[in-house]
Amino acid sequence: MSKRIAGRHERPRRIVAGALRPLRVAGLALIALAIAIVWVQVRGEPEATHFAAAAGSTTPAASARDRAITDAVDSCRVSHLRQESALSSAATSLALWRKHIEAMNLLVAGKITLSVAQGFWASSRVGAMQAVTAFNTADAAYLSGRGTACAPLEQDLARFAQPQQVQQLDACHTSLARSDRTLTLARAGVLTWAEHIQDMEALRLGQITPAQAVTMWQMSWRSGNEQLRRYDQAVASASQNCPLN
Repeated sequence: MSKRIAGRHERPRRIVAGALRPLRVAGLALIALAIAIVWVQVRGEPEATHFAAAAGSTTPAASARDRAITDAVDSCRVSHLRQESALSSAATSLALWRKHIEAMNLLVAGKITLSVAQGFWASSRVGAMQAVTAFNTADAAYLSGRGTACAPLEQDLARFAQPQQVQQLDACHTSLARSDRTLTLARAGVLTWAEHIQDMEALRLGQITPAQAVTMWQMSWRSGNEQLRRYDQAVASASQNCPLN
């Protein structure tokens, strides 16, 4: 009896153990499959998504703001360089005009003779029209982009910009406005000089009489003296303090 009973008990244990074995295998397989799915999902995400999640993503709006700020700074820098070029060209052209006028001033004051004055006038004509053209070209390039050059950032951009960028744009905006006044006076002086150069050429070609040339020269000389005086004052008071170079 004991053997039979033992047999009955042993058979169910063997059956249960045998039935559980496939279940364990299936369970392990399901766990492995779940891990694999998660791994594929993680690995399948774009690398940029992981970097963005780790470092904080840059939204399209933020990128647009950054570009707008950078473009404003770059545009200001270009305008400043163009203005410097125009101012430099103006100084070169007006230096010849100044020499021409000062010779007349010295002649009128009796400090030099007519022949000496004529020598100054002849030397100041060399390259004069080329210098006028160079100024007009540089000035036109500057004016072509002057409309919004170095304008302070709008409030919605300024709060996202670096403090240094805001300060630089403000300083350059002030500097350009101050030097614009100098350029305005320079334009008037260069124009008078260009007209006198044309008058001298007209006299050489016999298109006007010596009497007409003298009358026109006296008008240009008086205007030029006053224009140069005002231009010199503007140059002395204008300081180039744009930090963008």
